[in-house]
Amino acid sequence: MVILGSGEIDTFQLFQNCTGLEEVTILDTVSKIYMYTFSGCTNLKKINYSNSITEIHSCAFENCTSLKEIRISRGVIRINEAAFNGCSSLEKVYIPSSVTNIGGFKTFSGMKSGSIIYVETEAVKNLLVDGNPASNYDSSLTTIVVDPSKF
Repeated sequence: MVILGSGEIDTFQLFQNCTGLEEVTILDTVSKIYMYTFSGCTNLKKINYSNSITEIHSCAFENCTSLKEIRISRGVIRINEAAFNGCSSLEKVYIPSSVTNIGGFKTFSGMKSGSIIYVETEAVKNLLVDGNPASNYDSSLTTIVVDPSKF
């Protein structure tokens, strides 16, 4: 599916529980992905987003259980709480230095055991681990690695 239009995907729960979705491409005219937009799309395997996305709202991809890898685009500044909560097949997440705010509750909780969150800078790592790291991810299941070469 290719998402066209301009501005924000601002319809609450637009594609929620759409189990037929396997791949989504969001074109560079879209700037934000709102709450529960793709939540429960259990067969969603791939997300292609442009650098125009600046914010991923709460629970936007919650319980997308077929996602294995997420590459946050360089335009994203904010990832809200529980945006990728319950993505139980998620093995790798890449977060670039453009991200300056990560929600404080279950943003990446429920990832697959042995998963890795790659971050471009120490500052992004600090966004994840400041305070109680268990609030953003499962520290017993997931490792955070600072590796600029991955970006």
